[in-house]
Amino acid sequence: MEIRRATLADIELLAALNAYVHDVHLRSEPEQYRVTDGGELRAWFAERLADPDVVIFIASAERPVGFIVTAHARAPVNPFSPLRERLLVDQIAVDPTQRRIGVGRALMDVAERRAAELGLRSVQLDVRAFNSEAARFYEALGYLPVQHRLERRVSEIAIAVRGEVREDELQRLFAASWPERGAQSYAAVLAKSLLWVTARTSELVGFVNVATDGGERAFLIDTTVHPSARLRGVGRSLVRAAVAATKSRGLQWLHVDYAPAHERFYRSCGFTTTRAGLIDLQGP
Repeated sequence: MEIRRATLADIELLAALNAYVHDVHLRSEPEQYRVTDGGELRAWFAERLADPDVVIFIASAERPVGFIVTAHARAPVNPFSPLRERLLVDQIAVDPTQRRIGVGRALMDVAERRAAELGLRSVQLDVRAFNSEAARFYEALGYLPVQHRLERRVSEIAIAVRGEVREDELQRLFAASWPERGAQSYAAVLAKSLLWVTARTSELVGFVNVATDGGERAFLIDTTVHPSARLRGVGRSLVRAAVAATKSRGLQWLHVDYAPAHERFYRSCGFTTTRAGLIDLQGP
């Protein structure tokens, strides 16, 4: 196995390897993460590579299979604490097909050697609570918890992919959100859907559906948020969860049609504007 220091020439490679770690977080916590924009991601890596406190290493086993982002972090003196320095592991990713053969351990060894070279006493990293597999990996290397961050959500809106949804509650949501729509049975639509995403409090307050052509294309339709739950990020959470779930199923393209007034919303969810044609088959 070869481990080398990354350079600006590796930005495209790093952006590709990043999917191995980011997609896991996006699928598990779609409200906390967003679908990455290629340009933004490449700019982020370029900025990190230009930072003198940051070193990125790439691991190769016949081909590149992982990377680690290490940063010399400093917490300045304040009334409560002295200067604190440590090496921060900002990101680490390994190709899932190359795990359990020592790639992750080798990358962490490189991080620890860099910390020693800098005269630092510790290497620190964060693990999301859902990621028990990663926690076990670090614990096996001797890493111990030093801080617990607790959270209590004041908004009890739960996002679920292919969550249970009844026809009657879906019709109530549509009636409140799109009174001009009129009652239309949705059971047949769901039966042919790739997936759908729901948002719930004590009742259904959001919904979006994803249909597919059976190949590499999917279509986002019927994005709906109850008026009482709007302006709270519910629509964006629904769409981002739908994007992540569709991507995880191996599809290549996700299409959406929208009125001009909604362009800003969909662009914030990662969509780009393209030209398309439309025929009203029931029109005159």
